Amino acid sequence: MIPRQDLPLPERLCRAVAGQQLSVKAAASIWNRVVENAEGTPLIDHFAIVDPQVLRGCGLSGAKAKAMGAIAAAALAGDLNAEMLGRMKTEARTQQLTQILGVGHWTANMLNIFYFGDPDIWPEEIRRHERLWNG
Repeated sequence: MIPRQDLPLPERLCRAVAGQQLSVKAAASIWNRVVENAEGTPLIDHFAIVDPQVLRGCGLSGAKAKAMGAIAAAALAGDLNAEMLGRMKTEARTQQLTQILGVGHWTANMLNIFYFGDPDIWPEEIRRHERLWNG
C-alpha cells in the first residue's frame, strides 16, 4: 500500500472523522463547507478556535465537531507528529491516536493503512487467536 499523505496528518485525521458513516458524496459536501468556513485559515488552527456550533452549521454532528477540536488540540500539543507516529509499531500508534476524543480504533486503523501504509493492522491479540484457531 502506498501511503496517502497528500494532507498533513491532523487534517487527514479530521477528514476521516468527518466522513464516518456517511456516503462519499455527503462527506465531500460537508467537508467542502467546513473548508469554506475556515476562510483560508489553516484548518487545524480554525478547529482550535471555532465554536463547535459553527461546525455543526456546516453539517458535522456535535460529536464530530468536538472531535475536530480535540484533534486540533492534540496537533498543536505536538501529539500528531507524523514522523514520530510513523516510526511507531501499529498497535502503539493506534493506542496513541485513540487517546484523542472522537478517534476510535476503526479510524486509527484506516490511518494506519492509508496514511502510514501499514500492510497488516490486526492487533497481535487477534493474530494470536487466528493462529490458535487455524492450528
